[in-house]
Amino acid sequence: MPNLIAGLFESIARRIFGGWLHFPRWAEHLFNIVGLGIILYFLFSIVWWKIIAILVIIQCFFWGKGHGAFYDLGHHGYPDAEMIKRYEQAWGYKIACKIFPESAWYGYWFDTFLMFIRYTLPALALIPFLDWVTGFAGMGVTLSYMLGWYLQDKGCKFFGDKFKGFCGSATNFGEIGAGFCLGVLL
Repeated sequence: MPNLIAGLFESIARRIFGGWLHFPRWAEHLFNIVGLGIILYFLFSIVWWKIIAILVIIQCFFWGKGHGAFYDLGHHGYPDAEMIKRYEQAWGYKIACKIFPESAWYGYWFDTFLMFIRYTLPALALIPFLDWVTGFAGMGVTLSYMLGWYLQDKGCKFFGDKFKGFCGSATNFGEIGAGFCLGVLL
């Protein structure tokens, strides 16, 4: 039950601060630190020093900057110069450029690889403080975005006008799924 509560908290927080409502980045981090800290302490009974380590890893690495360039999973074509600069800041970008042929850069699998690296490495850093299962949170984030784009590409009615504000696109779906995966796998 605590994992479900943490999953719901993270998914709602991720969507609210992921562009649904416009708050400054510091407000997102403060909200998540306080809320998740309370959940970890009262529902998971984790000692304070582990909570601090967990929150630092989650806020600085998991939800930190350097990830927005590849949320589209290659759906928006070749990026402009400004977006390429954002790509270059991403973890694993140079590795991806060596692994993938230049013709595949900024495409679906290139972006998926970067997302996988970006979220899996911080999730692995959580394992000493939580459980080995937490290491799968990064993969869950990547799969959430992959599923969102798959459903949108197939014309899923879920992304229609009815849910437009909260979950009107593949990226919105991915944000909600990403938060839920992290929270559930804590």
